Amino acid sequence: MKFIVFVAIAGIAILFVDRTEVFSRATGAEKAEKSISQVNDILEQAAARGAVQGQPPDQAWVRRMNAECARRERKLAALTRPTSLDGIAAYAGRIHAIHVDYARRAARIRPAAADANEARKVRQLNAEQERALRRVARVARTRNYSAASTEALALRELAGRMNTVLLGLGLDRCALRASAMPL
Repeated sequence: MKFIVFVAIAGIAILFVDRTEVFSRATGAEKAEKSISQVNDILEQAAARGAVQGQPPDQAWVRRMNAECARRERKLAALTRPTSLDGIAAYAGRIHAIHVDYARRAARIRPAAADANEARKVRQLNAEQERALRRVARVARTRNYSAASTEALALRELAGRMNTVLLGLGLDRCALRASAMPL
Protein backbone atom coordinates (compact mmCIF):
# COMPACT_ATOMS: atom_id res chain seq x y z
CA MET A 1 0.00 0.00 0.00
CA LYS A 2 2.86 2.37 0.80
CA PHE A 3 4.25 1.73 -2.69
CA ILE A 4 0.99 2.86 -4.37
CA VAL A 5 0.91 6.03 -2.27
CA PHE A 6 4.55 6.72 -3.17
CA VAL A 7 3.82 6.22 -6.90
CA ALA A 8 0.79 8.52 -6.69
CA ILE A 9 2.82 11.28 -4.99
CA ALA A 10 5.61 10.91 -7.53
CA GLY A 11 3.09 11.13 -10.38
CA ILE A 12 1.57 14.32 -8.98
CA ALA A 13 5.04 15.85 -8.53
CA ILE A 14 5.91 15.07 -12.13
CA LEU A 15 2.75 16.78 -13.35
CA PHE A 16 3.80 20.03 -11.68
CA VAL A 17 7.28 20.13 -13.21
CA ASP A 18 7.58 22.49 -16.14
CA ARG A 19 7.76 20.39 -19.32
CA THR A 20 10.20 22.67 -21.09
CA GLU A 21 12.55 22.53 -18.13
CA VAL A 22 12.50 18.73 -18.21
CA PHE A 23 13.06 18.80 -21.97
CA SER A 24 15.99 21.20 -21.73
CA ARG A 25 17.64 19.17 -18.99
CA ALA A 26 17.21 15.92 -20.92
CA THR A 27 18.50 17.29 -24.22
CA GLY A 28 21.07 19.72 -22.93
CA ALA A 29 19.37 22.54 -24.84
CA GLU A 30 18.93 25.87 -23.16
CA LYS A 31 15.31 26.04 -24.26
CA ALA A 32 13.00 23.80 -26.25
CA GLU A 33 12.56 26.57 -28.83
CA LYS A 34 16.30 26.63 -29.50
CA SER A 35 16.40 22.87 -30.06
CA ILE A 36 13.41 23.06 -32.41
CA SER A 37 15.04 25.87 -34.38
CA GLN A 38 18.14 23.71 -34.86
CA VAL A 39 15.98 20.92 -36.28
CA ASN A 40 14.27 23.46 -38.56
CA ASP A 41 17.66 24.65 -39.81
CA ILE A 42 18.65 21.09 -40.71
CA LEU A 43 15.34 20.46 -42.49
CA GLU A 44 15.60 23.72 -44.44
CA GLN A 45 19.11 22.79 -45.52
CA ALA A 46 17.94 19.34 -46.67
CA ALA A 47 14.99 20.89 -48.51
CA ALA A 48 17.38 23.16 -50.36
CA ARG A 49 19.04 19.93 -51.54
CA GLY A 50 22.30 20.69 -49.88
CA ALA A 51 24.10 18.03 -47.95
CA VAL A 52 23.60 18.35 -44.21
CA GLN A 53 27.35 18.46 -43.76
CA GLY A 54 29.72 19.75 -46.37
CA GLN A 55 29.06 20.61 -49.99
CA PRO A 56 26.28 19.11 -52.10
CA PRO A 57 27.34 16.18 -54.26
CA ASP A 58 28.47 16.49 -57.87
CA GLN A 59 25.35 17.45 -59.86
CA ALA A 60 26.32 15.34 -62.88
CA TRP A 61 26.49 12.27 -60.64
CA VAL A 62 23.16 13.20 -59.03
CA ARG A 63 21.50 13.57 -62.47
CA ARG A 64 22.83 10.22 -63.71
CA MET A 65 21.86 8.43 -60.49
CA ASN A 66 18.37 9.95 -60.59
CA ALA A 67 18.02 8.79 -64.22
CA GLU A 68 18.95 5.21 -63.23
CA CYS A 69 16.53 5.35 -60.31
CA ALA A 70 13.74 6.61 -62.58
CA ARG A 71 14.46 3.68 -64.90
CA ARG A 72 14.25 1.28 -61.92
CA GLU A 73 10.99 2.86 -60.79
CA ARG A 74 9.41 2.46 -64.25
CA LYS A 75 10.27 -1.25 -64.20
CA LEU A 76 8.91 -1.67 -60.67
CA ALA A 77 5.70 0.21 -61.49
CA ALA A 78 5.09 -2.12 -64.46
CA LEU A 79 4.97 -5.21 -62.20
CA THR A 80 1.57 -6.66 -61.31
CA ARG A 81 0.91 -6.87 -57.56
CA PRO A 82 0.43 -10.39 -56.20
CA THR A 83 -2.82 -11.77 -54.80
CA SER A 84 -1.46 -14.85 -53.00
CA LEU A 85 1.47 -15.84 -50.81
CA ASP A 86 3.02 -17.76 -53.69
CA GLY A 87 2.61 -14.62 -55.77
CA ILE A 88 4.37 -12.57 -53.10
CA ALA A 89 7.44 -14.81 -53.33
CA ALA A 90 7.57 -14.46 -57.12
CA TYR A 91 6.89 -10.72 -56.92
CA ALA A 92 9.64 -10.22 -54.34
CA GLY A 93 11.96 -12.19 -56.62
CA ARG A 94 11.16 -9.91 -59.56
CA ILE A 95 11.67 -6.80 -57.41
CA HIS A 96 15.01 -8.24 -56.27
CA ALA A 97 16.08 -8.88 -59.90
CA ILE A 98 15.22 -5.29 -60.85
CA HIS A 99 17.22 -3.98 -57.88
CA VAL A 100 20.22 -6.16 -58.72
CA ASP A 101 20.17 -4.74 -62.26
CA TYR A 102 19.79 -1.19 -60.91
CA ALA A 103 22.62 -1.64 -58.38
CA ARG A 104 24.92 -2.96 -61.11
CA ARG A 105 24.17 0.03 -63.34
CA ALA A 106 24.41 2.51 -60.45
CA ALA A 107 27.80 1.13 -59.41
CA ARG A 108 29.13 2.03 -62.87
CA ILE A 109 28.30 5.70 -62.35
CA ARG A 110 31.45 7.19 -60.90
CA PRO A 111 31.13 10.36 -58.87
CA ALA A 112 33.72 13.07 -58.52
CA ALA A 113 36.53 12.03 -56.15
CA ALA A 114 35.15 14.32 -53.43
CA ASP A 115 31.84 12.42 -53.50
CA ALA A 116 33.25 8.91 -53.13
CA ASN A 117 31.90 8.60 -49.58
CA GLU A 118 28.36 9.46 -50.69
CA ALA A 119 28.52 6.92 -53.51
CA ARG A 120 29.82 4.31 -51.08
CA LYS A 121 26.88 5.01 -48.74
CA VAL A 122 24.43 4.55 -51.61
CA ARG A 123 26.10 1.25 -52.65
CA GLN A 124 26.00 -0.01 -49.05
CA LEU A 125 22.32 0.88 -48.72
CA ASN A 126 21.57 -0.81 -52.05
CA ALA A 127 23.34 -3.97 -50.87
CA GLU A 128 21.38 -3.91 -47.61
CA GLN A 129 18.15 -3.54 -49.56
CA GLU A 130 19.03 -6.46 -51.83
CA ARG A 131 19.62 -8.68 -48.78
CA ALA A 132 16.28 -7.61 -47.30
CA LEU A 133 14.44 -8.35 -50.55
CA ARG A 134 16.12 -11.75 -50.74
CA ARG A 135 14.93 -12.51 -47.18
CA VAL A 136 11.35 -11.49 -47.99
CA ALA A 137 11.31 -13.74 -51.08
CA ARG A 138 12.89 -16.67 -49.21
CA VAL A 139 10.45 -16.46 -46.29
CA ALA A 140 7.44 -16.00 -48.58
CA ARG A 141 8.38 -19.21 -50.42
CA THR A 142 8.01 -21.08 -47.10
CA ARG A 143 4.33 -19.97 -47.03
CA ASN A 144 4.78 -18.33 -43.64
CA TYR A 145 2.83 -15.11 -44.08
CA SER A 146 3.62 -13.85 -40.59
CA ALA A 147 7.38 -14.19 -41.09
CA ALA A 148 7.09 -12.65 -44.58
CA SER A 149 5.22 -9.69 -43.07
CA THR A 150 7.94 -9.28 -40.45
CA GLU A 151 10.65 -9.24 -43.14
CA ALA A 152 8.60 -6.80 -45.24
CA LEU A 153 8.29 -4.51 -42.22
CA ALA A 154 12.06 -4.64 -41.78
CA LEU A 155 12.38 -3.65 -45.45
CA ARG A 156 10.05 -0.69 -44.90
CA GLU A 157 12.13 0.44 -41.92
CA LEU A 158 15.25 0.19 -44.07
CA ALA A 159 13.48 2.23 -46.75
CA GLY A 160 12.84 4.98 -44.20
CA ARG A 161 16.52 5.12 -43.27
CA MET A 162 17.58 4.95 -46.91
CA ASN A 163 15.22 7.70 -48.01
CA THR A 164 16.66 10.07 -45.43
CA VAL A 165 20.15 9.57 -46.83
CA LEU A 166 19.08 9.58 -50.47
CA LEU A 167 17.02 12.76 -50.18
CA GLY A 168 19.84 14.46 -48.30
CA LEU A 169 22.10 13.74 -51.28
CA GLY A 170 19.57 15.13 -53.74
CA LEU A 171 18.70 11.67 -55.07
CA ASP A 172 14.96 12.28 -54.93
CA ARG A 173 14.18 9.79 -57.73
CA CYS A 174 16.05 7.11 -55.76
CA ALA A 175 13.76 7.31 -52.73
CA LEU A 176 12.08 3.96 -52.21
CA ARG A 177 8.39 3.98 -52.98
CA ALA A 178 5.56 1.51 -52.43
CA SER A 179 6.36 -0.14 -55.76
CA ALA A 180 9.58 -1.49 -54.21
CA MET A 181 7.71 -3.22 -51.37
CA PRO A 182 6.57 -6.83 -51.84
CA LEU A 183 3.88 -6.54 -49.15
